[in-house]
Order: sequence, then C-alpha cells, then structure tokens
Amino acid sequence: MTASTISVRDFSTASAEACQTSQDTLGNHSPHHVYKMAISEDMVYGVTSTTDTSNHSLISAPAASPATTRNYVASVQVANSSGTATLVRILDGNAVSPDVALAYLYVPAGNSVTAVYSVPLKATLGNAIYFAAGTSVSTLYISAQGFIGE
Repeated sequence: MTASTISVRDFSTASAEACQTSQDTLGNHSPHHVYKMAISEDMVYGVTSTTDTSNHSLISAPAASPATTRNYVASVQVANSSGTATLVRILDGNAVSPDVALAYLYVPAGNSVTAVYSVPLKATLGNAIYFAAGTSVSTLYISAQGFIGE
C-alpha cells in the first residue's frame, strides 16, 4: 500500500478538499468512508405526533432555492403509545400512493424504533418530508433529523 490523495467535494462551499487515502500495488484506492458534517445552517429536523393515518408534514421543504436543494433524512425515531402496532411510511412530499415511500418503519404496540440511515434518504428537489401511520393509533410520536443539500 502506498499513500495517496483524493479530492472530496464539500457541498457546503461547493469546493473540493484533498483527503488522504491509500492505493494497492495495482493503483486501486482502498475504500474509505469519507464524510463531512453538515454545517448548522443546513441541518433540518422535525418533531410531531398523530393519531390517524393521514399524511403529516415532518420536515419542511427547503426554504432557499427549492429548484436546487433537497432534504436528506439521516435518522428517524418513532414511539407508539398505542396497543396497536403500525407501519410508518416516510414520504417524499405529500404522496398519495403507499408505493412511493422513502422508507417503512414497523413500530410494535407500546414500543419505539430508531432508524439511522448510513446512506441518507434523498427527497425530490424542493419537497418536504411527510409521514403516515398505517393504522390509527392512540398516539404516535415521531422525530427526524437530516440536512439540506444539492
């Protein structure tokens, strides 16, 4: 293995930054997980609750230049206080079809579930993030965290 440098794009400044990596004897770069934290102005989150199966807004649409920015969801937490289990859909916008969910989370009765996405869920440009419970429940509490980007 030999030392090498690769260029990693910084979306917060639209510039590139050099990062150290290594190459094998054939010149192939070794896989490395390289990431930069989102700047605080790009972080988004939402906290809400429901008792029904309607679509509800969780993270607002990006305010700045919706034609070029989108929401990314990095993690979701759901707590179900009901005696009924439910399947929660994380939605790209206020979708009508259950087939267009970004993710599904099964939440057993009286339990909570946390999902951390190593590859964040990617919404359509300018869309808000919504959620919907699959069955009516006593109260379903949900929160999500992520960031806006290109």
